Amino acid sequence: MRQIIYVFIAILLTACGGTKSVDVKQRGDNVKEVYLLVGEGGGFTGAYNEYILYPDARVEVWDEMEQESIYKGSVTKKEAADIFEKWGEIGQIEVPNSRPGNMNYRIGYYENGVVKTLRWSDSQAVDEAILDFFNSTYQLLRNAK
Repeated sequence: MRQIIYVFIAILLTACGGTKSVDVKQRGDNVKEVYLLVGEGGGFTGAYNEYILYPDARVEVWDEMEQESIYKGSVTKKEAADIFEKWGEIGQIEVPNSRPGNMNYRIGYYENGVVKTLRWSDSQAVDEAILDFFNSTYQLLRNAK
């Protein structure tokens, strides 16, 4: 019985603190386009939900199991342009080194081999502009059709 409890605790700790999302640079080596990735995950299941936005307004979902992106839909070209413009403003804000937390968040930007990634967890204080950008962008991409 004690062994079962230890195994359950180990699984729980691994699921909550994991950061198994694919690195933008890793994906970028095979992608020759500009894109922005937003994602969140962790918690009890350890699952991540990540969305990729391209300047042409295309939205894809990153499938961790298959290690590939899958077309989800699109947003309007104006919405995409606004997001990339806003990223130009907030992408320069630095985020302290990510500390593992229950939920983990990421914004990644890829262009011409240059990668900028902001990572943080729910155990960190992050600039309000980054949180607003993440929340609005994540919601828009999640609802893309």
